[in-house]
Order: sequence, then structure tokens, then C-alpha cells
Amino acid sequence: MTDGTIGSGVGRLIVKLRAAHGAIPIEGGTVLIRPYTDGKDSPVYSLTTDESGMTGYVDLPTPPAISSLVPGTKGPVYSEYNITSSKDGYYTVENIGVPVFDGITSVQIVEMIPLTEADRNSAVPPEVRYNEQNGYRMLTSESNSNSTEVSE
Repeated sequence: MTDGTIGSGVGRLIVKLRAAHGAIPIEGGTVLIRPYTDGKDSPVYSLTTDESGMTGYVDLPTPPAISSLVPGTKGPVYSEYNITSSKDGYYTVENIGVPVFDGITSVQIVEMIPLTEADRNSAVPPEVRYNEQNGYRMLTSESNSNSTEVSE
């Protein structure tokens, strides 16, 4: 739940890029973090992953945790961010609505998928999105050769 405002709270976020079901870290990947409501044109941070596939910790504005104690508030209060991860040779992955809570360090693990031969030779980069539907995490690939949905 978000209350639509950014307050005086601060949450921390680290992003880990991995391939081969988490076995291989992705060094030199680009990670863009932006507010959920702002669209693609206003990143808060642009980060690069290190040899372990991780970004550094970033502090992000959130509503203060105490806001969840206000009468009438349903559930915890947090801010949502979109995370776009990319690396040459891999599909671009967008995680939408990642929650960040005041006073909490969150870790977002992103599974990078190697490009197909057809997409490597294409001028238009494909995109991958993770979406939650009915409690299942769905991977949707918008490939240039075809579209694929895979449940994880």
C-alpha cells in the first residue's frame, strides 16, 4: 500500500543481477531506479553492478514508518519503485512496483536471461517484465522473434 506521498522516511535498496538461476553474477550491468508513478523518463539513480553482480546500497525516500500507526491506515506504508536492469547480450528486465519501506534494507534479485540469436541480430532491443498474477510470479518476454510467458 502506498499513500501517494513521499515523506521523511528512508529505505535502502540493493540490486543483484544474476544469470543461470542465480549461479552467475552479471558484472557491468546497468540498473535504473525510478519512482513507480513517474514513468521511464526520470530515474532517481543510474547504477552499475560490480564483479559480484551487485549495485551499492542506495537510500530512497519513503513515507515514515510511523504513518502506518495512523488510525484508518490499512497495512504498512511504503514507496514503490520501478527497476530497469540491462546488460549487452541479455534481455532488459523491468521490475515494476518494488516496495521500499522506511528503515528497511531491501534486496532485489534480478534474473537476467541471455538474448536469443534472433534478438542478438535485431536492431530493436527486447524487454522482459516480472508481474504478479494470482500469487504467481510471471515472466513476460517481449522478444522480437516471439512473445513468451513463463511461470516461475
